[in-house]
Order: sequence, then C-alpha cells, then structure tokens
Amino acid sequence: MKNCTYTLRFVLICVFALAGMLPGFSQQIEKGLNSSTGDYLGFLEYKPADYNQTTTKYPLIIFLHGIGERGNGTTMLQDVTCCGIPRIIRLGHKMKFTWNGKTEQFLVISPQCPEKYGMWPATFITELINYAKNNLRIDPNRIYLTGLSMGGGGTFRFISTGADQPKQLAAAATICAPCTFNQPTDPVNR
Repeated sequence: MKNCTYTLRFVLICVFALAGMLPGFSQQIEKGLNSSTGDYLGFLEYKPADYNQTTTKYPLIIFLHGIGERGNGTTMLQDVTCCGIPRIIRLGHKMKFTWNGKTEQFLVISPQCPEKYGMWPATFITELINYAKNNLRIDPNRIYLTGLSMGGGGTFRFISTGADQPKQLAAAATICAPCTFNQPTDPVNR
C-alpha cells in the first residue's frame, strides 16, 4: 500500500508538471490583443519565474509558428506549443542560458496567426513589439524574432517591410523559411 501511495504521488507530480501547474515549472499564459487588421491575435506569454521579484529588463523572443498551427487565438491557442520554443517551454525549459559566465533569462511571446492568413502579416509583429514595450519589462535593444516555416517567412517579411522594422530587432533567425522578402520598388535600392 505504501508503494502504491508513492507511485500515485509520483504520477500526479508528473501529470501536473507536464501541465505546467506546479510552482517553479514553466508556464505560458494565454493573452491576446485586438489587431489593427480587425483580427483577434491570441498569444502565449512566458515570463521567467523570478519576473515579479526583480526589476530586471529581460530580452524578448517573439516566436512565429508554421502554417499547421494557425487558429482562432483562443480555444486553439495551445496548438502553437507543438513545436519550437513554445514546445520546449511546455516541456519545462526555463529559457535560462549561461554563456561565457553570464546567465540570461528570456521573455517569450508566441502568437497564433488567424486561419485566414497564408503568411504572417508584418503588422502583427509590430503590434506584439508595441504590446511588449508597453506591458512587460523588456530590454528594447534585445528583441529577437524567429519562426519556422510560415513563421520564418513572416520573419523575412517583417524585416523587409519598411525601413523601421529591422531597426526594432537585435536579431532575426528562421528555420525552413520560404522566401518572402519584399522587393524595393526603387531601382536604386535593388
């Protein structure tokens, strides 16, 4: 009977840990905003565990998912945790890294693109950056944009749409991205 009790406790701890329900485990909170496009843009927001105990300004990663994870931003929002950064956070990673003796923790925003779009609108990324600047303690000089497949294409589109977009980012990285660079119309800038 005693072994059964310990086994049951272990199983419950594992279930709650995977669901992100235990203190100290990574959690992604469901949030959203009304976009200027008229769409609701749901997203998962991850903050380091010590976010409320410090005044640190954190670097921000915005992760754009692929075409298979599009949805309504509400009941389908957890679909974005199937791959990439949202998945590793769901599995318990604390987005804490040490390199050359310096440790950094990251805030992460993982939006869900509405189903009607075949590519991420650059407007969504601008609105997410503005949301983060106005609502989170981020380091505005360390905003990183990344995505896979359609999300990589959205990353390319953002950094090639308008002169101000790339200036908002410290870096951008893509995985399996289609080429969605906007071509300048001015022949001098080609």
